[in-house]
Amino acid sequence: MHLAVHSSSALLVCYLLFTSQPIAVDAPDTEGHTALHWACYQGDALSVDLLIRAGASVLRADNAGLTALHWAAVKGNAGCIKRVVEAGADLQAKEGAGKTARDMAAELKSLGAFKRGLADAGLDGEGRKVEGALSPDITKTAIFVLPTVTLGLMFITLSVLPWWSAILLSGAEFFG
Repeated sequence: MHLAVHSSSALLVCYLLFTSQPIAVDAPDTEGHTALHWACYQGDALSVDLLIRAGASVLRADNAGLTALHWAAVKGNAGCIKRVVEAGADLQAKEGAGKTARDMAAELKSLGAFKRGLADAGLDGEGRKVEGALSPDITKTAIFVLPTVTLGLMFITLSVLPWWSAILLSGAEFFG
């Protein structure tokens, strides 16, 4: 599994995880790194997603105390950070020297990517849930439904009213 993740071969990772052969998704190497740690370090968001779906632990730390979130912050990949945070990573987890993933991101000049990953996961820059933000499912539904309803209303307006008033009202509906 580690070699598949090192090669950034998401198809091979998927094959290994979801075929009939049993595989320990959280098996560590000699340094305590799991496949999820390596996928985060590689910046391979697709493999990170596959490993999390297969049950990889985002809370597990390697021998140095680094979690998957620390490794994603080291790489500065917002997609990996988002996926790991959504899976329940501990934002306050500290590695052996006492640094959180945010501290490491600031030290390695990848704080922008770290904050972007948190924002994509629905959190503010400090890791608190953003109130009032729409969930991705609601946003996708609104993007599909609103234009459909608007166009339907415009066509009904054009078919019911005389053309000179229907064009003006349809234009206002479209603008709205």
